[in-house]
Amino acid sequence: MRSLYGALLTWFGVLLAVSIGIIVIFGPMATLRVSSRAGPLERTNFLFLHQARQALTERGTPGLEAYLKSLSADLPARYFLLDSSYRDLVTGEDRAQLAEVGRSKWFVRRVEAGLVRTYSEGSIHLVSVIQPRAGDGGAGGLPYILLVGAVAATLCWLFAARLARPVRELARTMEAFGKGHTSVRSSIRRADEIGELAASFNTMADRMEALVAAERRLLQDVSHELQSPLARLAVAAKLTPHAADRQAAAARLQKEIHRISELIASLLVLTRAEGDPAQQRNDHVNLRTLVAEVVEDCELEAAEKDCRIAMVLADCSTRGNCELLHRAVENVLRNAVRYSPAGGVVDVRLSSDAERVEIGVRDRGPGVPGDSLERIFAPFYRVEHSRDESTGGTGLGLSLVKRAVLLHRGSVHATNSNPGLQISIHLPADNSQVHLPAPSSCPAIR
Repeated sequence: MRSLYGALLTWFGVLLAVSIGIIVIFGPMATLRVSSRAGPLERTNFLFLHQARQALTERGTPGLEAYLKSLSADLPARYFLLDSSYRDLVTGEDRAQLAEVGRSKWFVRRVEAGLVRTYSEGSIHLVSVIQPRAGDGGAGGLPYILLVGAVAATLCWLFAARLARPVRELARTMEAFGKGHTSVRSSIRRADEIGELAASFNTMADRMEALVAAERRLLQDVSHELQSPLARLAVAAKLTPHAADRQAAAARLQKEIHRISELIASLLVLTRAEGDPAQQRNDHVNLRTLVAEVVEDCELEAAEKDCRIAMVLADCSTRGNCELLHRAVENVLRNAVRYSPAGGVVDVRLSSDAERVEIGVRDRGPGVPGDSLERIFAPFYRVEHSRDESTGGTGLGLSLVKRAVLLHRGSVHATNSNPGLQISIHLPADNSQVHLPAPSSCPAIR
């Protein structure tokens, strides 16, 4: 069957037809179909046998005939009293064949007239032919059978509809998602396999939407941000052959090329960070080692600006992606060095408590306006465009920091320290008793 709904209805229909057939074939007076010796039916009919013999002895054939007619009037059956040669003691007819049919030890046999049972005592035999009345489950019980069938069919339809409806709904949701509506989700909430399928689809849709959104954002950012440096690069390339100082012009070209490379690398890192969160690594990260490595990498740049880095590092760790955390701390520290004045000090502190780790980086630069403290973490936001142009910034550094920290279930915020700006990163502490040996550096960075 192509349709689950149709398949369920077909199976239920077959089951219903078989059930009704069983009722029609075996249902009439079903309690009489299996009758053990010395049961209530046996005892009752032997009582009738004794009373029939007594009526024959006391009142003769007319008395027997009147007694048997009274039984048939009160019960849905006909009764015959037979002698040793199986002749009817009332009419004289030979009923040997009927008596033989009713001699089954365990099962009540059926003939066209009804259900037959033979009871013998000595040379006298009582044959009962039970004829079910309307409502007892025989042919006269057709309205009852139809009612049962209608109720069963209704229940089967309701069950099939309840099972097939969420499957159809999920199919419509998946079709809409496939047409580009990436925000659509299944609203099915069930505890069975269909509910698990809907939950799996929603998880997959979340991941796909994040990937598609990251790809679109990357294309938009690249098309927007590459316009200015490419324009400057084109102008510089055009003027270089005619420049008086060709060495300076070549340096200008090299600077623009470096800026474009840095922009593309930053965009790729940001896009990867905004990809599938479920694929993020969850390694043990020794933050003391990581921060110390970042400080060592930045010391040369700080020396060129005639400033120094002072650090106070506690022994603490977290879990996550070592590469992303390394880039996040490095971006914050390089940003602090970039805006530190000559002779200034950049403070780097690493501390922790029972639940979280804090990485604080403070410079002695000009700080940022109060209304920009939150906006500096937005992609491509610059407080002062001319200053970023002079320092080579792309406006992505702190955006990468925020995204990396959020992926690690942490938070980041900026405050003015008067003088300077402080960036504080908070991450969940890894307080497990047993740690895997921490590498001296992140393999993806070195």
